[in-house]
Amino acid sequence: MTGTARQYSYQMVHYLRLTMDYTDDETAKVVGTVPAGSVVLKGASGVNVTTVFNSGGTEVISLGVPGATQKFASAMVLGTADFLPCDVTGSYHVGAADIDVIATITMTGTAATTGSAEVIIAYIPDNDG
Repeated sequence: MTGTARQYSYQMVHYLRLTMDYTDDETAKVVGTVPAGSVVLKGASGVNVTTVFNSGGTEVISLGVPGATQKFASAMVLGTADFLPCDVTGSYHVGAADIDVIATITMTGTAATTGSAEVIIAYIPDNDG
């Protein structure tokens, strides 16, 4: 599912935001579309856990792009109510085509009854010309 990339004419940091919860186990969700030529700010991007996930095992989230599911974050644990910055190092420059950012939660153990998190992807579009 490809969306429309958000891009304002002002030189400012843009962002995508998507709420996911415990019912999204094993479901890859599109957070949004980042425009071609953008730079994703991994240090300002991540997951804000607002309600702890309680599956009785492990609860993790990965953030990536189609074909590279852990491009930005790999298996970040959702067991603490906190902001978890992307854990894959380095910058990410979007090439000549828009990209979808994908978030996937994976849980083991008993079925969870609580858990909610906001995925946040910050980026700077190429709009200086």
